[in-house]
Amino acid sequence: MKPTRRLRVRGDELRAAVPSHYQSLVLPRFTRLAEVNLLFFPREEVITSTIARRAVERLVGDEKSAPWLAFVKETTVEARDFFVEAGIQVLPLREFGWTDERYHAVTGGRPH
Repeated sequence: MKPTRRLRVRGDELRAAVPSHYQSLVLPRFTRLAEVNLLFFPREEVITSTIARRAVERLVGDEKSAPWLAFVKETTVEARDFFVEAGIQVLPLREFGWTDERYHAVTGGRPH
């Protein structure tokens, strides 16, 4: 599966817009936002910096009409840093803590 996006979701409609496996990550403060843009990554995938960069280039681009939230299973340290630098708040289901290099060494680069 590829990452997907939803643009300009009203805060009060956020829970309905988020897949059930990410519902626990929707904090009350997000529902008070006027609008938010959403990135959804496959729940079975660890997001590396390469995956993060490609998704942001393809799906986010210059779209800054509202804050961005990225829903992920896990990210590498570099991917998390990339999202932060891009102004995207990343919401992981679990903290991973591995680097891209360590992840690729252990898995051979295959999705986790």
